[in-house]
Amino acid sequence: MQTDPLKEEKLELRVAGWLTEKGFLLIKRNWAYCHGKIDIIASRFGRLHFIGVTTKSYHPVNTISDEGITRRKMLSFLQASQQYLQRYPQWKDVMIDILTVTMIGEEPKDCTLTGNVKLT
Repeated sequence: MQTDPLKEEKLELRVAGWLTEKGFLLIKRNWAYCHGKIDIIASRFGRLHFIGVTTKSYHPVNTISDEGITRRKMLSFLQASQQYLQRYPQWKDVMIDILTVTMIGEEPKDCTLTGNVKLT
């Protein structure tokens, strides 16, 4: 599936703004290592957050599509997280978060941070 770069950038800016409003300091976006990728790396209150972003779409005909995070994507995400921690071992307090963006048509409307799976 090919994505529209303008839609993707709009979504990333919305997510970055929302996280900043909630007190997160953005460290990296789209950090990749080998086959793994982390959508967002941020910190808040001295804790490092690895954030996976997913979308939930509501279309005018009331159908719902949920991109979700597949098992494969989560394993890739966890491997990349481990590699990041090997490169930056100063982080001892680490969280895995899933950020779901609700889309109405083509517009990102709301963000919900869930998950909070503690690694250490």
